[in-house]
Amino acid sequence: MKKITPKVSSLKSLPNSSTKNSFANESSISEVSALIASELKDVSSTFNDQNGWILCDVGGTFQPTCREMELVLEKSSIFNKFEHFSNMEFEEGVNIHFDSAYHRLYYDSLRRNTNIEFFSVELQGHGKFELNLSAQTEHQVKWIASFIIELDNKTGLYLSEPIEVNTLLANGSLVLSLCCLSDSGLISSARWKGHVRTNFINSGERIVAIRTFGNRASVAASLKAIVNRLAVTHPDILQRHLFVIYDATDGTTGSVVSDYVGNARIIELRAPNFGGGGNASALVSMLLRAGQISDNKISEVILFDDDAHIDAETIVRHDAFVTARKQGVVSTSVIYSSERPFVIQEFGGIWGKMFSSNNHGIAVSEKDSPRLFIPYLVRCNRNVDEQYNAKYIGKHQDIEFSTFIFISFPYECLSKVGAPLPVFLRNDDVEICLRMLENNYKIIVNPNLSAWHDSAHNPIGEFYATLHGLIVNSRYGGICRSYFYSIFMQRISSLNAAGNLVLLVAYTKALELFATGPDWMSTESIYNVYAGIRLYIDKTMKQYARQVPYEVVEHLKSQGRICIRNIVDPTPMTLDVADVVFMDTKNDLYYSFKHTELDESLTGLLEQCLDHLHYISNNFDVLTKNWSNYVTDFNHLGFWDELLGENGIWVTANTNFDKDAPLVKTYIQEKNIKEKRLKFSSAKVADELSAGLPSGFNAENYLRLNPDIASANADPVAHWITHGCHENRPY
Repeated sequence: MKKITPKVSSLKSLPNSSTKNSFANESSISEVSALIASELKDVSSTFNDQNGWILCDVGGTFQPTCREMELVLEKSSIFNKFEHFSNMEFEEGVNIHFDSAYHRLYYDSLRRNTNIEFFSVELQGHGKFELNLSAQTEHQVKWIASFIIELDNKTGLYLSEPIEVNTLLANGSLVLSLCCLSDSGLISSARWKGHVRTNFINSGERIVAIRTFGNRASVAASLKAIVNRLAVTHPDILQRHLFVIYDATDGTTGSVVSDYVGNARIIELRAPNFGGGGNASALVSMLLRAGQISDNKISEVILFDDDAHIDAETIVRHDAFVTARKQGVVSTSVIYSSERPFVIQEFGGIWGKMFSSNNHGIAVSEKDSPRLFIPYLVRCNRNVDEQYNAKYIGKHQDIEFSTFIFISFPYECLSKVGAPLPVFLRNDDVEICLRMLENNYKIIVNPNLSAWHDSAHNPIGEFYATLHGLIVNSRYGGICRSYFYSIFMQRISSLNAAGNLVLLVAYTKALELFATGPDWMSTESIYNVYAGIRLYIDKTMKQYARQVPYEVVEHLKSQGRICIRNIVDPTPMTLDVADVVFMDTKNDLYYSFKHTELDESLTGLLEQCLDHLHYISNNFDVLTKNWSNYVTDFNHLGFWDELLGENGIWVTANTNFDKDAPLVKTYIQEKNIKEKRLKFSSAKVADELSAGLPSGFNAENYLRLNPDIASANADPVAHWITHGCHENRPY
């Protein structure tokens, strides 16, 4: 059988703006790394030494800075009677229990992975209170201490006696209860404090690295809320954080934070878009170089997604974790659903274990079976508004991977293991976590941290997930040939039976590229191949799918005449339903495929898909070995040196200024740089892609309806094709 060659798109370039920024020049990757290094500080003086101990905030409450946390607190039984979360007024005899998931202190992750030796509770306010502390698991409550305290109107500060961490119940959480004993009282702050010896602290910089493409306005709003809050409540923590933004939106950008306050340090970079994983890899590679040439230490690199929401509280609690962290621990937060703020979306996962190769269901007895293709997500869909779950999530659980929505790497781990794979646009977080485990580092979830995110998946995402999932399996434990053949035969048959043409296209392309081996993943072709496949999937969707009105879907559903399936669902379907309507969860729309035009296309695709499947099966050992070697030997820094060369990154803002002060410093090269765009030319691509635009698309309307794109001077056609259509942007 002939070796299959991928049909690489005729696209020769990817979109990038031809508009030069008025105050930022093109810079090499080494120059930008030097700029970042010049902003690194010795932050050791920001820690408050109290007789050889550092007391850091591991949990507590103050006024929220993101809408998701506001919704949580508004609905919480703890706070529903208080108008202001930061000033809780009490009448005599009123009891309050800080027992929600967001106000418990989940201490097991701290006990196992940090050098914190004691906990205390710190209260600010005035009045006389009875204070009770307990440790709770899902099945047990242990009372720890009870105090009568009186908060003075002048100082209003109380710090409890330390609680030794090693005396607490395993897998539990600390809960604070208060009863007002005076005529009235007020609590302005309730904080859990962790005690760590000064000789154990990690005193280096914390770098928050944010990638964005089209969500720059959201990033600016989130950072503004976080920074302004920290400037008031925790200026010391703000001083030891450097924020670096990688803006891949086409076109020029202005200062992202013209009204930030205090000592916020923010560097904004503008560069080409290499997809989520590619942008993460480029950014982390620059941070690694910056750490190598700086005299000041980087302790942590935190990746934060532009479409996620975190509160200033998470930054505070995470800073405490980093301060006391033991060596070699990669950490992450609990990810909650933005739509349902109490529901866990991600709590880490286990790659391919816990499944039976016989029926693909959950199984724990097949210890010697190979890893399977399906990841197991831990604690997914648990509702922490329920008391059992609020206690349960403090229970320790080993995990193998976490998400790039909010993940924190010790700098030393990245220095040894390397940056995320730039050729992965899905499962890049899985791959680097498995690489960390291979180097004997731990991946853990800190239940005291919270982030909110909307999860969505479309056929293009399924293409990436399938291709990169096969590569991950080839490198880290692998899947056996028979299992590979059976699961993909099952999926292909199911898609054919359901008439899901677009997902069958995604699977065909994923198998085609895997069958070819890794040679096409070069700096010259990788992103152009991906762009061509995105275009092909988009054209397939536009040609064969038609949107079904929601009212029609509801009517037919009530009569039992249709089956509604997720458009990326490859599982078998019942054969007694005549019509299938597909829901695209990424844009929240319903589609059906035109069956009169579908049969011949389905048949051709099915034949292609089976050809690829047979070829991979017959050459399984050689292909998986080649892919494994490719990932093992990948040169992360060399990849970016070759791709970016001397040019390609624009520094648009290097920001360290008060809200009423002018820009302190803007990085501008003195030498004259000719107009270069790395091999990227937006005009060519726009001409080639314009044929795939939806009917009625109007460039002027697109920019008017999407002011963040307009403010970036982006090419509206190129932005819609490469990103806007997947975000359901109005046009």
